[in-house]
Amino acid sequence: MKESPHPNSAHPGRLFGVPDESLSGEIGKSLGKEDAHQPFEELLARHWRPVSEYAELCTVSGHAAGILAAAAFTRVFVDTLRLTGPTAAWRPELLITVHKIAEEWAVDRRRAWLHRRLRPRPDQADARLAVPENRRLANRAFMRLPEPARCLLWHAEVDAEPLDVPAGLLGIDPERAAAQLELARTRFREACVQAHRDLAPYEACLQFSRLLDISIHRGGAGLVPDLQRHIARCDHCRYAAEQLDHSGDRLGVLIAEAVLVWEARGYYDSRPTRRAAHDNDAGNGSGGSPGRRRGGRRRRAASGVRRRLTAALLGLGGFVLVTALVVGLTTGDGGGEGRASGTAPTAATASATVSAAVTTSDTAPGSGTVTADPVPADGLRGRLRNKDNDLCVDLTGRRTVIGTETATARCDTGATQFWSYEPDGLMRSVAQPAYCLNSHRGRALELGLCTASFVTGAEDVRYDLTLTGDLIPRWNQQLAVAPAGREAGAEVVLRPRDGRPVQRWTFDTSVTPPRFQSVAYTSGSRLTAGATRVAALPSAPPSPTPSATGSPTAGGDPCDGHCDGDGHDGRGHGGRGGWRDRDGD
Repeated sequence: MKESPHPNSAHPGRLFGVPDESLSGEIGKSLGKEDAHQPFEELLARHWRPVSEYAELCTVSGHAAGILAAAAFTRVFVDTLRLTGPTAAWRPELLITVHKIAEEWAVDRRRAWLHRRLRPRPDQADARLAVPENRRLANRAFMRLPEPARCLLWHAEVDAEPLDVPAGLLGIDPERAAAQLELARTRFREACVQAHRDLAPYEACLQFSRLLDISIHRGGAGLVPDLQRHIARCDHCRYAAEQLDHSGDRLGVLIAEAVLVWEARGYYDSRPTRRAAHDNDAGNGSGGSPGRRRGGRRRRAASGVRRRLTAALLGLGGFVLVTALVVGLTTGDGGGEGRASGTAPTAATASATVSAAVTTSDTAPGSGTVTADPVPADGLRGRLRNKDNDLCVDLTGRRTVIGTETATARCDTGATQFWSYEPDGLMRSVAQPAYCLNSHRGRALELGLCTASFVTGAEDVRYDLTLTGDLIPRWNQQLAVAPAGREAGAEVVLRPRDGRPVQRWTFDTSVTPPRFQSVAYTSGSRLTAGATRVAALPSAPPSPTPSATGSPTAGGDPCDGHCDGDGHDGRGHGGRGGWRDRDGD
């Protein structure tokens, strides 16, 4: 694969030897190969700068911008591995993902990292990030275009890059790109007209739709009286007239405002070509500063996050990249950039000392003295069997992917029933070691990314296993893992901790996990495919016994809120401080 020797140049596209669509396909195919990191690294090199610059417009510090940009890349990489990510239109998709994650941050404690105007009051949630009515048609039209058309329009009209840049990203010659760009403009206009018709609130809107399009396309002068009267009293058609006006440089601004919403003009004006042209004008004594300019320190902080991501790519590979990204997100760059300005939110957590199983007084579940005992160095590995119904925790569905839920099933030797309870509290899937059991996303416990212990949201995939068999999520010691019913197939959920037998579990280590082919990763090594993960797992580690006494410790999160790597909120069961029984049990 040809790598870009100047990934931060204003126009690196002409150096690309592989189109983005091919890189998308290579992401899944390269797992386990020696050069598995290359498609990730190449896409980072091509798109990191504009994505991180837009993230800077959304946040209060360079470090926060780096985390936001990295979260966007992580989420899109995961989507691509699941075959739901972009193929040709990577740049707009990444920027849209920054916008989506900012929306999630705005409604939880991570709002402190957002620009102050993006922090909504309770009655204004998402107001500044929602697509406004006067850009709804353009947003709908752009998102319905084929990805090559979106790529051409974004890079040529919004980012103002030479045509050989999107041509290189699409793997076509500039002449063909020019013809396809003209076609993309036409299709975008037609899609706007169609959106106007699809969303028309009145019959008259449908009657005037084509006439409105033709009139605006001809310059908007001399509108027939009936159309003028209709536009005067119909917001839908008045907004449509504005969005159908693509004269001059309006098309690029329109698309940016429809897709990005927040700071769209700031992003548009800050593109390197426009900025260079403006700087030349400023040198001749004309004009002011285009958009909001950022200091070098802030950009260095965001770039520092990218350097760590790239280093992770070079040192690891394949899907473990995603976990590596999460590990690197909250390592500060030094100085004052590690946190948002002002007092950053903290999330106190109560948990047993790392590498300990705990037990508490049966008379007061969730409170009392904690008796800790070190988990064996290799952890506990086996089937998670319920003491009440003798069923095991299993994965539902046929695919082992993020979001796969858990349910009880008759215990067997299937790989999806085997779990690794690690010394730091992680409950890792033996079938897919990159995934852990997440208790803080939906109703049922489901697979999520395994994260480092210091990353915010780490307690969502960590548990305390008491000597009596209670499995307690570390984010809320008042809850316990339990099946929703006694029959096989019942979801594995959280219930208020009461010490009943149905909430008691044991690690059945009597059966060795079957040998199977999977992606295996060990610290300090490259990812390898086909390695037998269970080869290094002891078949029956010794059962823990009480040996030490400790007490819960509280620690502050280094990344405020629920940053579980891909930028998802990670909420479930009524929030971090309480519990809400959706079934009324």
